[in-house]
Amino acid sequence: QRKACFAAWRDVAKQRLEPTTAAENWCKLNHAELLAWLISWTIDLIKCRNLAEYAKLTNLDVKQPLQDLARALDLKKLFGFYDLLLRSKRQLATTANKQLMFEEILIFWMQLNHIPRHGRTSTETRHLVAVD
Repeated sequence: QRKACFAAWRDVAKQRLEPTTAAENWCKLNHAELLAWLISWTIDLIKCRNLAEYAKLTNLDVKQPLQDLARALDLKKLFGFYDLLLRSKRQLATTANKQLMFEEILIFWMQLNHIPRHGRTSTETRHLVAVD
């Protein structure tokens, strides 16, 4: 399941999979475990953007794909994504619509991967703007 989730996460980033489709599939999984994976991968992306030494990554089995993804990401917005994941983790204990929660995560993730690192575009969402 973890490998399939990572593949879907990467496919959303590369716009090969619709966020809504991935979110629908993810709702069938253990939500807490899935968010733990997302948080762990995101922490490793932050490490990739900051460290030259990749041995400190937690997810060594996906080190190369993480490094590839990290190269194009804006660090400030990546921290905004991390914040969204932490807020979503707190929502697990509530009656929040989990499908919409995962859609929000995946749409943010897709947009994060397609915004120029410098400068702004008109396609930024309120989440990305709120990070600034």
